[in-house]
Amino acid sequence: MSDNTAELDEEVRQLPDRDNTMPVRPRADDEAEAESYLYRKPEAEELPSAKRTFATPKKPKANKQSNMGHKYFMANLRTLFLVVLGMGIMLGIAWVVSEQPWKWKVNQQRKLVEKAPLLENPLDADIERLNGSGEAGVPTLDEEDVNKRIVNTDAIRKALFISRQAQEKLQQGNSRVLESDTQNIKDAKRQVRESNYQEAIGLYKDALKLAPYLFKVWAELGTVYLDIKDYPRAQISLERAVEGDPTQPSVLSKLGLAHLYQNNTEKALDLFETAQEIDPTYAKTLYYISLCHIQNADLGKARSALGEYLKFAPDDAKALKEWAYLQAQDKNFAGALDSIKKALSDAPDDGSLYFEAAALSALLGRVDDSLRYLERGEAFTDPSRAFRVYAQPAFNKIRGSELGRIFEKDLVDRTRRLLKEKRAQ
Repeated sequence: MSDNTAELDEEVRQLPDRDNTMPVRPRADDEAEAESYLYRKPEAEELPSAKRTFATPKKPKANKQSNMGHKYFMANLRTLFLVVLGMGIMLGIAWVVSEQPWKWKVNQQRKLVEKAPLLENPLDADIERLNGSGEAGVPTLDEEDVNKRIVNTDAIRKALFISRQAQEKLQQGNSRVLESDTQNIKDAKRQVRESNYQEAIGLYKDALKLAPYLFKVWAELGTVYLDIKDYPRAQISLERAVEGDPTQPSVLSKLGLAHLYQNNTEKALDLFETAQEIDPTYAKTLYYISLCHIQNADLGKARSALGEYLKFAPDDAKALKEWAYLQAQDKNFAGALDSIKKALSDAPDDGSLYFEAAALSALLGRVDDSLRYLERGEAFTDPSRAFRVYAQPAFNKIRGSELGRIFEKDLVDRTRRLLKEKRAQ
């Protein structure tokens, strides 16, 4: 070895011990010294206590991705809680606000009822009693009152039995009409009105004396009054029926007819529209609504309502008759005549339909058809009715013809004989 190398080794050996430094391997030529150096255990003094370190396990660093997920979850959970809380508060406010108009409306109605004058009512005594006597304002009933207040089921059964008898009377009268020949139909109808209907009305009244709150019986009585054209009494009876059950569109419609036939079109239309709102499937109200519009000369609305009704009942004779009227207003006389013929197939015993067909045939210049329809209509009514129809402007051209003059002479003779017979009676 060179001298420089030996000097360097010596300098290294003389350096003080330092942390984390490895001992320098001795030269290989001094084996004994190298062996003792390599395997010598250092004494405790050789390692200062401050510099003695032991390997302690370090805490593993937390996963950054897991920490971020936890923070994100907690932030979303807080947001969700705040959103749910806010929605609950908003719903509470909305409920409170929505309740206020209803409470105000109920209070207003209560004030109106309290201010309204009291009318005589058979239940007034009971209402006063409910307001109370006895302990703690509880109404008291003695034994006699208790017995009076038991629901009289026998009276109800008897009233219903009597009302069924009235219906049977009406059905018997209708069957007699159907069995009559065409020449006697008018007499049969008169008999039904004068006898069976009056008997039925008497039975209905007897039933209502026993059970005045049977609103179905009031409705049936009102229907009979409508059939005999006693419209004021029909209105009174049907109003009682509606008071008991205002949800029946058929009863509301009948009450509307009672008003319509008394020329109270506005009230009738209101009742028909109410019935339509209660049950849109009750199509008959559309027909009644069209009648109101026809009476008000609002033909556009009449066509709309009647057209809708004919989709449900294309063979209704009365509706077809009104439809023919609307067609005639548009100068569509041929279409109107077809509608009347279709109506006659459904109601062949309706004399007014024959008169309508006669007038339309006259407007179309069909003289023979017109006179033939007049004769058929006369058979279902009487000569005086046929004469009044024949005097209408639609028959001006026919009356000027030779055949028309012959028919008019015969019709006048028949009318005079009828008037003479009536005077003799």
